[in-house]
Amino acid sequence: MKKILTILLIVLTMLAAEENSEELESSCDDGSADSCLNLGLLYYVDYYGVGIEQDIDKAAEFFKKACEGGNARGCSLLGYFHAYIYDVQDFIKARDLFEKACEGGYSGGCNNLAIAYANGEGVRQNYLKAARLYAKACNGRDRPEACNSLGDLYYYGKGLKKNLEKANKLYKISCNGGYDLGCYNIAFSYDNGEGIEQDYKKAMALYRRICDNGYIDGCNNLGVLYENGSGVKQDYAKAKELYEKACENDYDLGCYNLAKSYLSGKGVEQDYAKAKEYFAKGCNLQDKESCGEYEKLEDKGY
Repeated sequence: MKKILTILLIVLTMLAAEENSEELESSCDDGSADSCLNLGLLYYVDYYGVGIEQDIDKAAEFFKKACEGGNARGCSLLGYFHAYIYDVQDFIKARDLFEKACEGGYSGGCNNLAIAYANGEGVRQNYLKAARLYAKACNGRDRPEACNSLGDLYYYGKGLKKNLEKANKLYKISCNGGYDLGCYNIAFSYDNGEGIEQDYKKAMALYRRICDNGYIDGCNNLGVLYENGSGVKQDYAKAKELYEKACENDYDLGCYNLAKSYLSGKGVEQDYAKAKEYFAKGCNLQDKESCGEYEKLEDKGY
């Protein structure tokens, strides 16, 4: 019975998808830019989960119609295709579309245009212009990634005077908006007392949150707090567990720290062969310290 119901659900979903796409296409042909956008999203990544087969060319076709009809998000998405999706990149065309989207009030377009200026893609690199555009996108409160990127410009002093307090304020806004990298950055500031009072417990809570979300850098840093007993009772076994999770997900420092655990026997039985194995993986992931430690063990005959 369960199998029959599952098959019925699939059939109904497919029928709904076909009907929905037909309605959207009719509405798009009648001049609804919003319908063109939604149809493009269906073909792009089956945005609404209704079972439409992915078709990049059709998605682009409808994003173009949406953009021409005045839908700013359609312009931004079409620009994204030209910059990052198509085999032949055209950053100049992408820039023009991002600019049109930003001027049309779509914060995602402002964010994409800021990235273009920050990276010098289709424009001369200009961090100050990037900062202004990130600020415009961040002010909309629906682009936490823009707030984080603006925070980075303050943190590193690119185009703006270095200001850790402003950077941290922006990282907090980004984190509160649900952006894991923003959470990582403010956690790192709490961890190291950069522009803010050092607070290991706040750092730990944020690292744990993003680790649980699958942001592996947070797992590694949480492991370091457990290993050092910073803001928590020292627990080598827990640290090893977190390093292992980070390494399994190809995070180089996770492999390095896991290898060091086996090398020292902290939280795990000492095992030089395993230490060498994880240093090798860290080295393959481009961690220079792992390479150095691997060579030392190699020289000693392990």
